[in-house]
Amino acid sequence: MNVLNRNISNIFFIFALSHLIIWTLIPSLTNKNLPLDTIEALAWGSNLDWGFNKHPPMSAFFPEVFFQIFGSQDWVYYLLSQIFVVIAFYYVFKFAFEIFRDLKLSLISVLLLVSIYLFL
Repeated sequence: MNVLNRNISNIFFIFALSHLIIWTLIPSLTNKNLPLDTIEALAWGSNLDWGFNKHPPMSAFFPEVFFQIFGSQDWVYYLLSQIFVVIAFYYVFKFAFEIFRDLKLSLISVLLLVSIYLFL
């Protein structure tokens, strides 16, 4: 049974890595322009405050850090968003395991989360 649980954990990490790669590449190759929310976050990041009327300061801080490191390459901001998505997947996986005590159900929880269109 322990081997099966380890395989499910491996399936989760393979899924998370493939999700990160695919959803970084597809928008990078198909979109001509960044989403407006990303452009807005970059504009806010150029003059960081303790907060904004719409979002907390970290929503502008992380794009600004990536801008300072990588410059104005669009794929970087898609990668940044997918990093946060994969972090959310990880915490859902761990939290579901705390509730269900079953790795299969934890993986199903993450897969159900992916099926929500707005979460892509």
